[in-house]
Amino acid sequence: MGVSGIKYKWYSSPWTLTIGGALLSSIIFPGIYALIKDVSFISAFKSILIWLREAVVTVLTFEVKMWHLLILFTVLFVVLWVVAKIQNETPGNVGKDFTSYTRDSIKGLDYSWSWSQRQSGKWAMTNLRAHCPKCETALSVEEGAWDSEHVCPRCDSRYPLDHTKEYSKIEQIIHDNIDREIYKQNRTN
Repeated sequence: MGVSGIKYKWYSSPWTLTIGGALLSSIIFPGIYALIKDVSFISAFKSILIWLREAVVTVLTFEVKMWHLLILFTVLFVVLWVVAKIQNETPGNVGKDFTSYTRDSIKGLDYSWSWSQRQSGKWAMTNLRAHCPKCETALSVEEGAWDSEHVCPRCDSRYPLDHTKEYSKIEQIIHDNIDREIYKQNRTN
């Protein structure tokens, strides 16, 4: 499903990959350098640090003319503006559209929910709740020995519920409405 979120994993973070790659490189490159130059690991590590220091000093003392910066920032601004325009026009960017779909009548009951964007950028449905069709009060679940019911605390209306399957089915219907764009045709919110 295009809108459901995935569980965020720390090891797939760009920060983890960047820092881990830098640490791994700081061990591997001096070892390779030491093997090629036939020197000790410590002296190879020292040579690489000296080279890095010289590279940083060269970059920081590089003379830049003001018109170079002006052209660079202008080109950068235009490129970022074009990329933003392209991203806003792609079909995959429907976040602003379907996130306003937060209420519907399904299987004789009114349901409401909210959307939250995960750190991965995926959208996930949260706070799915059934509401009484008579007074729109959020229904509570009353579990009996043999069955479960939605019960309205305001008007005492009762609605049968297969609690183990009901909410997952409702969520599937909502996702299907989004995938088929049915929600655009019969919005109740």
